[in-house]
Amino acid sequence: MSQYHKTSSLQNLILLAVATTLLFQLGCSSAKKSTQATKPRTENTQREPKESPSPAVMNEDFDPMTLKAPEFRIERKPRPAFEISSMKGGVQKSDTVTISTAVVPVDTSWQTVPGFQVQLLQTEDAKLGRAAVRDAILALNTDVEIIYEAPYYKVRAGRFTNRYDAEQLQNLASEKGYANCWVVRTQIKVRASDLLNQK
Repeated sequence: MSQYHKTSSLQNLILLAVATTLLFQLGCSSAKKSTQATKPRTENTQREPKESPSPAVMNEDFDPMTLKAPEFRIERKPRPAFEISSMKGGVQKSDTVTISTAVVPVDTSWQTVPGFQVQLLQTEDAKLGRAAVRDAILALNTDVEIIYEAPYYKVRAGRFTNRYDAEQLQNLASEKGYANCWVVRTQIKVRASDLLNQK
């Protein structure tokens, strides 16, 4: 193509775009005129002012502290600590018994101890490992984590301080389709309060 043809085709495109824009604007403006012309005229030529609330106008003189609202109070009723009802001779008798409980602080810190986990998968593919973690959380309803020990990503489930509980999870995992899972001895993190409850 010659330089002349390139320039003329570019000019034609620009001209076409300008013409289309002008026609569109003229078409829209004529549509407004036609809708205004089709409205029926009333015999009364005087215009009545329309009363419409203006949302932008605000009364800034209002002070909520000067509002004379009725005062109300909510009275607290004393409640008994605990009630025991018994029936004697057809008459109901009610005794109040106070129950005291000692508040013992619970140690919620994490402790690292020797324990057991169920290894579900060992792979070199990180994406496959993350997908296996998601699936295992839904299937086994327990803690599942991924551990990277070069070059493998290991997907492990559960945190147990005894082997018996780990074997129970292994049986459940086998039923759910993890045929090649096994119990591994490893360091696990558990709450200090859980260690006290197991002893």
